[in-house]
Amino acid sequence: MTKKSTVKQVLDNNLYMLKLLCKASKRRLFLESLFYTSKGVVQTLIYVILFGSIVNALQDESSFMYIAIFTGVIAIITCIALFFQSWFTDVFLMYDNAAIQKYFTRNVYQHAVEIDIEKYDDPKFYDQYILTLEEAQNRAITLSKTVAQYIGTLITVIILLTTIISIDINILWFVALPLIPSLIIGRKKNKCYYDLYMNNLNPTRKTAYVNRVMYLSKYAKDIRLSNIFNRLINTYHQNMDKVVDNEKKYGKKGTIYTFFLDYITEGFVYIGILIYITYRVVESKTLMIGDYLIILNAVSGMGWRIHELIRTTLKFEQFSLFINNFRRFMNTQSKAGQKRVGKIPDRTETLFEFSHVDFSYDQRVNVLEDINMTIKKGEKIAIVGHNGAGKSTFVKLLLNLYEPTAGEILYNRENVHHYDQKKYRDIFSVVFQDFTLYALSVGENITTQSVKDQDISEINHALNESDMWKRIQTLPNGIQTVVTKEFDEKGFVPSGGESQKLAIARSIFKKSDVFIFDEPSSALDPLSEAKINELMLNAAADKTVIFISHRLSATLKADRIYLFEHGKISEQGTHDELVKRNEKYANMYKKQAEKYDYAL
Repeated sequence: MTKKSTVKQVLDNNLYMLKLLCKASKRRLFLESLFYTSKGVVQTLIYVILFGSIVNALQDESSFMYIAIFTGVIAIITCIALFFQSWFTDVFLMYDNAAIQKYFTRNVYQHAVEIDIEKYDDPKFYDQYILTLEEAQNRAITLSKTVAQYIGTLITVIILLTTIISIDINILWFVALPLIPSLIIGRKKNKCYYDLYMNNLNPTRKTAYVNRVMYLSKYAKDIRLSNIFNRLINTYHQNMDKVVDNEKKYGKKGTIYTFFLDYITEGFVYIGILIYITYRVVESKTLMIGDYLIILNAVSGMGWRIHELIRTTLKFEQFSLFINNFRRFMNTQSKAGQKRVGKIPDRTETLFEFSHVDFSYDQRVNVLEDINMTIKKGEKIAIVGHNGAGKSTFVKLLLNLYEPTAGEILYNRENVHHYDQKKYRDIFSVVFQDFTLYALSVGENITTQSVKDQDISEINHALNESDMWKRIQTLPNGIQTVVTKEFDEKGFVPSGGESQKLAIARSIFKKSDVFIFDEPSSALDPLSEAKINELMLNAAADKTVIFISHRLSATLKADRIYLFEHGKISEQGTHDELVKRNEKYANMYKKQAEKYDYAL
């Protein structure tokens, strides 16, 4: 990458983030720039111009009234500036930071839910997602502050420089000469600390994972009843050692760069100018004492400000690296989500067709291969097979969470791409094996949104149909009871079977056309599984149902069974047909029937 393109990219990335910032808060950049400009101007007026001008006035024997008026004007300007600064820090920033965080977090979350699920299986993408979440809101706020500081500092330096040049233009050389070496060293320093951050990203994620495991209640029993504690602690120590090593390695480099930057700005600029103006006062006697003080204070104030300008200029390059990650994440396109708007599905008919569908996670090995299937309205379909056979991947393709790598999926004889994605997914109610409950009320867990008055009767109906209504009535606040004890010590912690019943209630409440049960009862004992299966079938009696399971207890009532093996359909037919064939399905069924007498 050329230097020119690097500069262009830095400008482009920072302007991109500033545009988003202005959308989040229209007044932020202007007010923050005014804040830092006012601070610099006040400091210049008091510590540079006021003292030196008074000394010159005394030398020129000016009147007391002149000095008093001059001082009074500066005092009024200072008072106005201080009032504005107090309002900005104590009032404006308090609510504006929250508004900016809200804007960026909402946009990141919104984009995240539109990205293909398969992206989450890519560790590099997941690292980028975590980095974006951590950096987006804080980076925008920091960028605003940095730009505002830069503007305020630049204006102050221009005022100071103009003041100095009006007295002696030769001092300009002391200021200009160190700029280029300072920029070169500063760039190396910024790159050093960016490399440190990126090298620490993976180990800090792993240590954060251990921290999370250690305080979450769901891991507490395992940690006490197994040897996993030692393994987790080893993981924590190993990754913290990596962080410490990185800090040492890059910290040493950073220290060297900082030393040279300080030496150039403080040593060359300040000391050089001090010697020069002292010579003019003592030897050549061509400089007044007041002007000497003005230059001395101006140079002192300008020296660290020039250092700050250089450091801030280089910060934009550092910001650019992080913003680039943010842009890359926000520009990540979802294959399944590219068509957000399309046709509204006709729900009077339900016909799904898989036509020669293949799917691969890595574009090398197919997880599903040449899947051909038709599912008609009202049918009860069972997808069976051992773990890893591709059953859950089939469901994600049907839901348009994944895109097939070959072939097509049709709904009512039209490719699912042609439909509005949200409306298409509304056709389905899905109960996954890892069904999720949230730290919200029971009602909100069923509706998956805020509960309205008109929802209550439907919630109660769904709870009744899923055999959970009586249990919920025993809770302190009924459907308003919070699930889990994370935020409420009186919260409801459901058992495995109760969780599955709540999942069924959620499906019933949604009133979808197609029910998908993706191994929801696999963690239950056989008797509980039989009860859950019966509940699911009763809840979806007049619906199209797709059962996904490696257990065959639910297949007896299926209209058609598909046996998946190594990503392919190896057998299909009714239960009786497949048992008569006496092949793989029959063998699986007989072995499970021997183990679970209730299935016979």
